[in-house]
Amino acid sequence: MVSLDDAPFVELRWARVAQRGRECVEFISMENERTFETLVQRLEVFREHYEHFNRLCPEQAEAAEYIHQCFFFLQQHSRASRQESYVADTARLKLMIASHNDWALSYTLAAAGFRSNAALTTRRAIEYAAYAAKIADSDDRADLWMSHVVDPEVKGKFKSYFSIPSAFGNEKKYGFLWHLLGLYDWFSESGAHANFLTMIDKAEKKSPGGIKVSLQDDPVRKREHVLMFVYVGNSLLRVWTRVTDDLRVDARTLAKKLEKADAISKKARMVLAQEDAGWSAEMLSTIANDEDKDGAGVDRFKKSLKEARDREAPKGKDAAGPKPGAAQP
Repeated sequence: MVSLDDAPFVELRWARVAQRGRECVEFISMENERTFETLVQRLEVFREHYEHFNRLCPEQAEAAEYIHQCFFFLQQHSRASRQESYVADTARLKLMIASHNDWALSYTLAAAGFRSNAALTTRRAIEYAAYAAKIADSDDRADLWMSHVVDPEVKGKFKSYFSIPSAFGNEKKYGFLWHLLGLYDWFSESGAHANFLTMIDKAEKKSPGGIKVSLQDDPVRKREHVLMFVYVGNSLLRVWTRVTDDLRVDARTLAKKLEKADAISKKARMVLAQEDAGWSAEMLSTIANDEDKDGAGVDRFKKSLKEARDREAPKGKDAAGPKPGAAQP
């Protein structure tokens, strides 16, 4: 049993560990322990890890910061001005701000060594984008989204319109979301629930009377984890550009910024790949050219969609009816 005296620990004196012949990641020693008894001390080590990662991996930090600034530009140059769909327009803008905020938090958490927490906030950032895509320019669906929590009578209708994955099976309308919705499913497993996957990155050791667990994640794969959140941020930026396209004011400048965001994100991926001697020439080419970068997410979404439809399909003689979610707007 873990006692209150066995607080999480982390080494504050930094060193680097050689990974395949090149020094590239920080190392948290488990020999020189320091416990953190106050919240202020934990906040200090959070900031220390975050700043150290950004110094060590400037390409990823640059990509994340530029994506962050692009989100601000997107928000500043979008307007809810059409009276016939004002509720839907303002709802989408609010959802975009919330999605951006959660993604920015996820990068900060991942860079500081809290991947599972970052997965949780990224899951929500993706969910906001999916809901906004459903709302589109419909005041009725915007009202449904805003009222379903406080009005039990509309919960069922909300689920039929907004449930992930069932309500997003129309590829023509929502196919552009599928790669992120596949990751949404993965983030649910690895960050949203109290299972082993949420703790797998934490180092631990036995001590008299209990165990001690590190505050931050084991750093060996930390850069790969953070790079995933950079990728999601760039993908979310693209999705939100499409979801709020009819609200745009300065489309030309935004297009240039999106092109630059792609280039900076690609640079961050290439630096990581080049520093890892285990990557093949074929894989380097795939990363460089963004080939099939969304394929894994799309495949996972299709699998979860099929499983959801199988669960929801009527049984027996009524089974021939339309599949749940397939015809939803």
